[in-house]
Amino acid sequence: MSPEQSAQRKEKLGGVFWWLLLGLMIASDVGCILSDLLIAGGIAISVTVVGAVVGVPLAVVGWAVGVLLSFNAFMFSTGYYLKNNVPLLEGRKIATWGVSAIIKAFPGLNVIPALTISFVAITLMENTKRGGGVLGKVGKQVLSKTPVGAVAVKVAEKVL
Repeated sequence: MSPEQSAQRKEKLGGVFWWLLLGLMIASDVGCILSDLLIAGGIAISVTVVGAVVGVPLAVVGWAVGVLLSFNAFMFSTGYYLKNNVPLLEGRKIATWGVSAIIKAFPGLNVIPALTISFVAITLMENTKRGGGVLGKVGKQVLSKTPVGAVAVKVAEKVL
């Protein structure tokens, strides 16, 4: 590989900051689940007329906490991607983020760890483009020994 090619080749995403962000995504997803408990508690309390005074604001606060946690984690991941020169305006990445945002906007769907899944999916997409792929050289060699594995390798290369 010439020096110019190695200079143009970008480093794969990973390292300490990636793991810290993965921890943040997991913590945010857990926080969203806990905020769903606040929402459920608020709705349960608001069944009575007297409880509506406390229950409705509790449900609203629970929803707001979930949205703010998700937004915070989303902004940190965006900063990480921009720092590492990841082009974010690609179809698959926008679709991944869009689905994650839709899931996080609705109470009750927060039990799905959408932020963690989207963070890992975008990292896999980008690392595949930067070389080495998701499977790696050894994984491709092992999988390509069987007919089903060879098809799986081709599908993974096209999809990711």
